[in-house]
Amino acid sequence: MGLRESIEEIKDDIKKYSPYPEKVKIVAATKYTDENGVRDVIAEEVYDVGENRVQSMMKKLEKLSKEELKKIRWNFIGHLQKNKVKYIIDSVSLIHSVDSLPLADEINKKAKITERVVDI
Repeated sequence: MGLRESIEEIKDDIKKYSPYPEKVKIVAATKYTDENGVRDVIAEEVYDVGENRVQSMMKKLEKLSKEELKKIRWNFIGHLQKNKVKYIIDSVSLIHSVDSLPLADEINKKAKITERVVDI
């Protein structure tokens, strides 16, 4: 099954099983792909992209165009170390994996510097 078919199947299941399908967001995890995989996902109109490694996210950020990056809402879905927050804070929209108050404080501190609010 290809990417398009997989996404359509997921969308059909959301409509079928969710009482509020309009509230459900698909987050495409890009752990095993490069920037071309991200391009394929956004071509299918899935704009929430999840990454679990800071280094991988940074490589993809460098290789995608400004136009492509404007479409993407980056979700960080892996373990995040406090010393790596500074690398993703300008790009990430949502951090799923906050596991300590010191990490939340660091995210808040770095987000304030760039005048952003980053959801966790």
